[in-house]
Amino acid sequence: MALFADDLAIWCSTPKRDQSKLNTILNLTLKRLHLWCIENNMTVNLKKTTCQFFTLNRQPFSPQLVYNGMPVQQSDVSIYLGCALDNKLKWTKHAELVVSKARKRLHS
Repeated sequence: MALFADDLAIWCSTPKRDQSKLNTILNLTLKRLHLWCIENNMTVNLKKTTCQFFTLNRQPFSPQLVYNGMPVQQSDVSIYLGCALDNKLKWTKHAELVVSKARKRLHS
């Protein structure tokens, strides 16, 4: 896990042959997070919560993650601490984000 201010990132890796374990491990982690939130009077905003799976495999892999009985939205690209993370581990989306920000600043 990584925590920065109010952003939390949880990750887990596994060999291709054990991908089915990811669903179990991550859902258990989300249950523990929910219990921690209850104990500490905190909430998770599911509208801002996404899950993303990084792989170079051609076969899609998308386990169903659930937080407090609600499905967690999946994404192919996420922005974390200003960096666009692509599920195929390419930098194209991040470069597009940087160019877009630069153009906005140049035209203001």
